[in-house]
Amino acid sequence: VQVKKPLLVIDVQNETKTYGQENPVAKYNVSGFVDDDSMDTLKLQIPQFDATKESCAGEYGIKPISHEKYDVVAKGGKLVVEKKLLNINAVSGAKIYDGNTKVTELTFDVSGKIGDDEVSVDVQEAHYVDKNVGKNKGIKIKKATLILLIFKKMFP
Repeated sequence: VQVKKPLLVIDVQNETKTYGQENPVAKYNVSGFVDDDSMDTLKLQIPQFDATKESCAGEYGIKPISHEKYDVVAKGGKLVVEKKLLNINAVSGAKIYDGNTKVTELTFDVSGKIGDDEVSVDVQEAHYVDKNVGKNKGIKIKKATLILLIFKKMFP
């Protein structure tokens, strides 16, 4: 005679977060306990999303849950990590008046980065809004490339 373990089903609600935020605490319901068992009496781990603060945008599931007394099945529990908005501001630009509007030097301040992420802006074409001499001149960037390097730790 083969006696199978009872089935414990953990229904986990889907959640959403933005890249760089801590994972939300999973909300869940459990069915299938026998006798007077509970999450506490079994010392069963609480469902956790299989993502970290630095996980890239995408979808992640629940970390596996097991117990010697039950066959445990986690249902649902999708974590969607959304892209994070970066703020990029031109902080300096200099030019010697030559009668045209082409910007030759431009630097940027980037805020909203996470951890060791590196962000740079490569401007291929930018022009002042007019060719008149002055301070605090508006600049139109016609062509630029945003370069984002996200460093992840690799584990064997």
